[in-house]
Amino acid sequence: MPVVNDGADYLIEHPIPEIDTGRAETTSRRVFGIDGYASPLDSERDRNFLIESDQGAYALKFANPAEGADVLVLQAAALEHLARVDPDLPVPRNRTTVAGDLVGSTSIDGSDLPLRMVTFLPGSVVEQGESSEPLRRSISTTLARLGFALRGFFHPAAGRDLLWDLTHLLSLRSKLHYVPAAQRPVIEKWFDRFEREVASRLPSLRAQIIHNDFNPDNMLIDPENPDRVSGIIDFGDMVHAPLVIDLAVAAGYQILGQEDPVGIIAEMAAAYHVVLPLEPEEVDVLPILAICRLAQSLVIGEWRAHLHPDNTEYILNYHPPIWDTLQHIDGIGLAADGGAVREACGMPAVPTAQPGDLAPLLARRHLRLGSGMRLSYSEPLHLVAGEGVWLIDSEGRRYLDAYNNVPHVGHSHPKVTAAISRQTATLNTNTRYLVEQVVDYADRLVALFP
Repeated sequence: MPVVNDGADYLIEHPIPEIDTGRAETTSRRVFGIDGYASPLDSERDRNFLIESDQGAYALKFANPAEGADVLVLQAAALEHLARVDPDLPVPRNRTTVAGDLVGSTSIDGSDLPLRMVTFLPGSVVEQGESSEPLRRSISTTLARLGFALRGFFHPAAGRDLLWDLTHLLSLRSKLHYVPAAQRPVIEKWFDRFEREVASRLPSLRAQIIHNDFNPDNMLIDPENPDRVSGIIDFGDMVHAPLVIDLAVAAGYQILGQEDPVGIIAEMAAAYHVVLPLEPEEVDVLPILAICRLAQSLVIGEWRAHLHPDNTEYILNYHPPIWDTLQHIDGIGLAADGGAVREACGMPAVPTAQPGDLAPLLARRHLRLGSGMRLSYSEPLHLVAGEGVWLIDSEGRRYLDAYNNVPHVGHSHPKVTAAISRQTATLNTNTRYLVEQVVDYADRLVALFP
């Protein structure tokens, strides 16, 4: 797993810049040409203001001094990309500076502070406890659209180390002493499970730039239609990471106070899967990732509350329901495997065979296939399933497949499986007959050669 450098800690530890409404109004007018009235907006680590003017409403964002200007460029560039690729996505639009730049700057106490401005989207945030099945479906499909739109976008600043990135979860072990002693065993249990069952799989999952913070404070709803997401805000935690983490973050906050957490995660995965198909290896780690997001939030929150007691109310807003949910999960002994999620997404379950003596199976093989069909290993692998780059034996052990017949596309590839299924359901024959698909395939194959 990557090692987080001191810069990631510094961003969490550095206080929010001190800027009053008068300074915000002056900066808005001078840098962005917007003359309006400023009022503060909540933020974890930046200083944000609502600017209301005759030209419309805008959000003015002064970055934390520990945040580089390149990260603000990343956020602004992502919004430009989304406006081109999916203009109907309900995201803010950039307001350029009077010089035409996406990111401006201002001098605070002798230091240049980067800042940006975006349109202020109307709507209300989702209150705690207001989760509903239609809203969760809208959250999932909206997030899938966002992921689909961002898959062609890249910016080098997305490779930064950010402790809100779940791939860096284990780096937070050194901060566990900030958590109340009674809570540590539960959190450590999920850190251990992440290390044992998820960490080694993350590098093989498809990755791209993701929003990484689709919590209820960063999604808006229309009060007239509270079951539909009407806005996506705050792209401040964007990183390049496994795509499934975006869904895990969203699902983590939606299971708060729910009796059946994995059922909620499966329901959201199924809705997401309709718009942006998930892969089996993503589904298998999704429940653990969602629960680990809650553990991550508790640790970072307690740490930040210790460092910034003046912002405790905002920082610890979700901590009571998060802790209640982690206690509930611990109390019911939740398995948190991907079985229910696979079923909800219409994926085959991972076959499980009971371990035992292989002698009977070896004898049957020799009788039916003969000695000419050799096995590759003196201790045979009894394989029961394949997923992507992995082979799985009868005892559930996973083997990285760098040798078998399909490593170039992966085992059980959903597109290949679907294509084979469609064709066999229509026609399965050979080249002795005139079949158009065979000729089409030959045309495509020949086109690859000189």
